[in-house]
Amino acid sequence: MSDDLQKVMVDFFEPNRDFCDSRMEDYVHSMEELPSGVSSMMMESHGGENEGSDYWTVWEFSRGNEKVYIKFFGFYASHYGTDYLGFAVVRPFEKTVIDFEEIYRGRHE
Repeated sequence: MSDDLQKVMVDFFEPNRDFCDSRMEDYVHSMEELPSGVSSMMMESHGGENEGSDYWTVWEFSRGNEKVYIKFFGFYASHYGTDYLGFAVVRPFEKTVIDFEEIYRGRHE
């Protein structure tokens, strides 16, 4: 992660709430709206219908070899969609998750 690009992106997003809100909805603004030489790609999203009220997207912003990841977060309500609350600079990391696979289901109904 680049501290220089991170500062550029934070300085860009702080006064641009509408732009941040659109990143929650997976709208793609034209590249002219980003700082010069910066490109973006949505990396991950969570939330929406049937996934509870937690809602967020993570975008990668890159310029040359520099990369910064920003998470836009808010909540989802079925009667009107998403509400943007804020953004955070994040970093990718690997994590081990243990889940449980069903191998037998009882017959009680």
